[in-house]
Amino acid sequence: MEQLTPLINALKRYWKADLRRLTFLAALVMALVTARTTSGPRLALSLGSIASPDPRSAYRRFQRFLAWPGLDGEGYARFIFALLRPQGLLLVMDRTEWELGKSKVNLLMLAFLYQGLAVPLFWSFLPHDGNSSTPERIALMERALAFLRAHFPHLRVEGFLADREFIGEAWFRYLEEKGIPRCIRIKANTRMWRLGSGPRAWELFASLKVGESRVPRRRYWVYGRRMWVVGLRLGVREWLIVATQNLHLFTAGMSMLGDHLKRATGFPSYEGCHETSSPIPTLDHPGPHANPPPAGILEGPVVPFPHRSRQG
Repeated sequence: MEQLTPLINALKRYWKADLRRLTFLAALVMALVTARTTSGPRLALSLGSIASPDPRSAYRRFQRFLAWPGLDGEGYARFIFALLRPQGLLLVMDRTEWELGKSKVNLLMLAFLYQGLAVPLFWSFLPHDGNSSTPERIALMERALAFLRAHFPHLRVEGFLADREFIGEAWFRYLEEKGIPRCIRIKANTRMWRLGSGPRAWELFASLKVGESRVPRRRYWVYGRRMWVVGLRLGVREWLIVATQNLHLFTAGMSMLGDHLKRATGFPSYEGCHETSSPIPTLDHPGPHANPPPAGILEGPVVPFPHRSRQG
């Protein structure tokens, strides 16, 4: 019990609850760390005497605690920010869908990147199967922005990362109006000019061999916004193509985009796209080639991919 005291004292600042609930919450946090599982029955057993010596009673108490209305997202977000103290926010949006018994769960998640990990920030349960809509994404983003204005006005959103689901002219326009730089993977058949004309994204990289990448010489219109487009050929008929507002944001977020990038089989580094002795830019130190980069970067070199590539 004494080992939970520091955590209980920290939780008091962000949740208005009695000592009994705060103790249970602190024990649950410790159980998640030590048990390394999110299975309810296993966590209930890990809670030990805090819940109940009887496994069934412990699990029932665990379920009642999760139904507690005071376990709100804003309290969690305030606690996470106070604990991690991020200096800037690189937001990541994703969606996951699974079945829980006979019920389907469709969860839209907004997280922020911290030391290579995506830390959940806000989420919403979608009342339907399949992809999220633009209004649903906007509603979730507005929750996060309102929270930041109210509690952490000094924090700046440095960028937004997402996969191919999170595209569309209305969504890109919303992000631009909010001043949020974006780096989003797009579909290979996306048109690169305004009014639906012009080449498709894959045609910009059709001459590449598998494992090669290229930065085109100029920006293209992507869903009504001018953006840099970076492409990597993954297989005979498979590409990984990212539209980004600036190239240093692409570098900061490339390891988070797409299944191929998550397996460390994505693009080469920003330095690999041109000849330079400058250090790789970051969000804190964008370097001399930050938005917009000089012409030397945009000569469209073919860059051999340094890792073993996957065939399509």
